[in-house]
Amino acid sequence: MTETTTQKSQVPAKRLETVRDLLEKAKPALAQALPRHITPDRMIRVALTAVTRNPLLLECDQYSLIRAVLQSAQLGLEPDSALGQAYLVPFYNTKRGCKEVQFIPGYRGLIDLARRSGQVASIEAHLVYEKDKFEMSFGLEPKLVHVPAVDEENPGEIRLVYAIVRFRGSGQQPLVEVMNRTQVEAIRKRSKAGEKGPWVTDWGEMARKTVTKRISKYCPMSPELARAIELDTQAEVGESQVVDAEILDGIQEAGVGEAEVPETTNNKTEALKNKLKKEKPEAKAEATEKANPKAVESLLGSFIGYNISDPQLEVYLGHSIDEMTAEECSNLVGIHAAIEKGDLNAVEVFPPLPEEEKGKEAESHQPHVFDRKRG
Repeated sequence: MTETTTQKSQVPAKRLETVRDLLEKAKPALAQALPRHITPDRMIRVALTAVTRNPLLLECDQYSLIRAVLQSAQLGLEPDSALGQAYLVPFYNTKRGCKEVQFIPGYRGLIDLARRSGQVASIEAHLVYEKDKFEMSFGLEPKLVHVPAVDEENPGEIRLVYAIVRFRGSGQQPLVEVMNRTQVEAIRKRSKAGEKGPWVTDWGEMARKTVTKRISKYCPMSPELARAIELDTQAEVGESQVVDAEILDGIQEAGVGEAEVPETTNNKTEALKNKLKKEKPEAKAEATEKANPKAVESLLGSFIGYNISDPQLEVYLGHSIDEMTAEECSNLVGIHAAIEKGDLNAVEVFPPLPEEEKGKEAESHQPHVFDRKRG
């Protein structure tokens, strides 16, 4: 028993040494990507600290880990949760059948990147608790007042989060964006990383990042800020983050190859998706028995609870619901059961249609402008 325990404890240590060696090999690429105030040695130390704090990163594809560290270096952000500039988060890529590391910028990182445009003087993001005093009004005399309940031992739950952007020069009025807890939670639930990582350990910081990201879209953007927002969006939907040629060169210098997609996987979600995957048209001829109308009606009703519409189901089937076969109905029943258990993600299996996206909470609305001259 002692020997087995020792062997298990040696595995993370060996993996950590492997990651350390790979980062050392990537040092030339780090030196080229990093700004002057961060040395390659410091970035390596910060990355290793992040891996030590979250050993699940050691179970991820090494290619994706080095990729995430180089991406962080290119943006000049340290992936250390203590600073809140950026995070390294493990997630399972169902398309590739392996665990990958995602680079996720924090709200302090977004603020830093926004200032690099040279036109933003400052960005603030604040949490409003239940016992805080908060007033906001518009009109000829717009006003925002936030008095934190600093004397309260327990200020209560977070109920609002807001961001203020001030620009250089006196001609442009500040921008203000306010979000309530329900709005932030809606975004968390849509994120692939909503049940792990900083959303679990640092909800308040992620709420600040959410409102900062939203208001940043209306600010003059530095190339780094635009890239960070793009990477964050890719992480939210669970996609592999796209890297540029510079980072690919750095990964090659480190001698890390992208992991092969395994032919089989023990991941429950991937296994279920493969098992329940609909047959191609040429194989569908083998099972042409029409589905029982009552069974179809019951099935459609069960999917409504997950906001899955009939058109989404028809896109999945490749034909109208009226043409559903008994086998397809059975497969959809299995998919619904898997979604109910949490083994499958409904949005991943049945992506929203373009016209349905328009009906969702729009993130393209204009932020509030505090302008005393408007009537």
